[in-house]
Amino acid sequence: MPGAGAIHSINGAFAYHAGVLRNGTPGPADNHPLHGEMPTARMDSATLIFGRDAGGDFAELGGTCEYVMGFGPHYMARPRVRLHPDSGLIDVEMAVENLSAHPMELMYMLHANFDFVAGARIVQPAPFTPERTQVRRIVPGHVTPSPDFLALLDDLARAPARMEVLDEPDLYSPEQVFYIRAPGTDDTGRTRMLMELPDGMAFSVGWRPEDLPFCVRWILNDGDAQVAAFALPATCEPEGYTAEKAKGNVRLLPPGATARFPVTLGLLGRDEAAAARAAIALIRKD
Repeated sequence: MPGAGAIHSINGAFAYHAGVLRNGTPGPADNHPLHGEMPTARMDSATLIFGRDAGGDFAELGGTCEYVMGFGPHYMARPRVRLHPDSGLIDVEMAVENLSAHPMELMYMLHANFDFVAGARIVQPAPFTPERTQVRRIVPGHVTPSPDFLALLDDLARAPARMEVLDEPDLYSPEQVFYIRAPGTDDTGRTRMLMELPDGMAFSVGWRPEDLPFCVRWILNDGDAQVAAFALPATCEPEGYTAEKAKGNVRLLPPGATARFPVTLGLLGRDEAAAARAAIALIRKD
C-alpha cells in the first residue's frame, strides 16, 4: 500500500500528513527524517465508505496506521479523505490517538502542494506586512545561499507584499518560506486562504486556527519542481524538533487523548472564488 501520509495525484503526492512525532527540516541537533515518520509510513488497514452528509453524497477513503516504539511513543493515526461529486473541494482529516500511558509529543502539518501558476494572486485574511507575513530568515541545510539570495531575504523581510502576486517566477529559486501570523476567522472560528488563478478560478485552503495555530507558506520554482504551497496549516513551524521545542511549539497529547486536524482544500470555480474572496475581505484583520 502507499504511505499513510500521502494523498496521491497523477504526478505524485499532492498533499501529505507531515509529522506526527517530529516535523519540519531537521536542524544540526536533530536526527529525525524530513517532515517526520508519517509521510512514508505504511497503513495497516484501509477503508472505502460511501455515504451522505450535509454536503450530499460522498466517497471517503481512510485507514489506520499504528506506531509503536519500545519504551517510547505508541499512537494510532487515522487519516481520511472525503469527496463530494459536485465540489472541487476535498475534506481531509488526520486523527492521532495517544495509546501510551504517558504524554506524547506531537508535531503536525498538512503539507498541500499546489501548482506554481505564474501571475496567480494570494488572498489571505491578514495584511502583507512584515509583522503578519514574515519571511523565514533561517537558511535550511539543503539551500546554499548566494549573496543575491541573502539580499532578497532582506528585501522580502521589509516588503513581503512583493510575493502577493506570483509575477516574478525567478524569485522562488531557491525556495521562499513565509509565516502568516494571526489570520482572521469567521464566526465559526474558521480561516481561509486562496490562490486566485489568472482564469478566475482559485485554489483554496480552509481550517480552524484553534486546531492548527500556525500557517506556513512554501513556494519553489526552480525548474525541477514548481510548487505553491500557499497555506500549510500546522501545530508548529517547520524548523525541526530542537528549534520548535525551544520555542514551545511542540504539543503534548495526554494519554488516551485524540487530536483531530480537519482541513478543507481544493479548487473553486469562478463564482465560488469570487464569493470566497468577498468572505475573506470580511474577516481580514489588519
